[in-house]
Amino acid sequence: MRLLFYTGVRVSELCRIEVADVDLENSKVSSTGQRVEGPLRPVRQEFWHGLRTHIAAHPNNRWLFQTRRNTRYSTRRVQQIVKKYALAAGVTATPHSFRHQCITWLTRHSGLADAELQLITGHARRETLAVYQHVALDAELEGSTRRR
Repeated sequence: MRLLFYTGVRVSELCRIEVADVDLENSKVSSTGQRVEGPLRPVRQEFWHGLRTHIAAHPNNRWLFQTRRNTRYSTRRVQQIVKKYALAAGVTATPHSFRHQCITWLTRHSGLADAELQLITGHARRETLAVYQHVALDAELEGSTRRR
C-alpha cells in the first residue's frame, strides 16, 4: 500500500513491477505503464528501508510482490488486500485512492511542472492533471477559510 501511495502507480503497474525494476542505489522504481513505457517513479526516502528489507527477505523473487506459487499478485488480489485493511481502519479505500492521493499531494507540494507530473503519473494528456489540481486547490481554499 505504501508503494501505491508513494509512487502513484496504477494497480496493474504495481503487479508488473519486477525486483530488477527497483533501483535501490538511486531510490527509484521503474514501471511499465499503460501509455508510457518505463517511467521512473520517485519514492520518498523513508520508504526505502522497508523496501530494501522486503527485497532482502525474498532474494529469489522475480516479482516485487510475489505469491507463494512464484507468480505475481493479480490486480484483484491487491484490491482485496487494500479492502481488508481499509475495513479494519474504518475507511473506504481502493488502490486507485492511493494513486489519487499521491498525485494530489504532488500537485500541491512538489513544485513540479505539469510536464514533469505528466511524466511521473503516466497520463497521456496534461488536461488529465486538471482533476488533481482542482482537488488540491479546493483543499487549499478550504484550509484558508478555516484559519480565518
